[in-house]
Amino acid sequence: MKDEEFQRYVEFAESESGKRYHRVILAALKDAMKTFSLDLAKALGDLYKRVPREDDKVVSDKILVHLNDGRILIWNNYTEKGNRYCTWMADGEFCINKSDVSSI
Repeated sequence: MKDEEFQRYVEFAESESGKRYHRVILAALKDAMKTFSLDLAKALGDLYKRVPREDDKVVSDKILVHLNDGRILIWNNYTEKGNRYCTWMADGEFCINKSDVSSI
């Protein structure tokens, strides 16, 4: 923007018409952001309602390992190694003590 163009904008912005214009634009922007925020919150809330909770999950072809502390592990397979149950995961073998398991 050239200096002359910027100077004309400043003069407009300081005029009554310019001040009115900026008030209207700011109000419209605030209204649009409020509407967008409310719509986004509703969409996220609807999406969240569709995400299954642990209690709602139906697991088929999986092994549920119930721990004494109430947690449930979902494994594809497992083996017994002495006093531990073990499964293979992406990082390698994962084992837990049999005494920590209430049922499989």
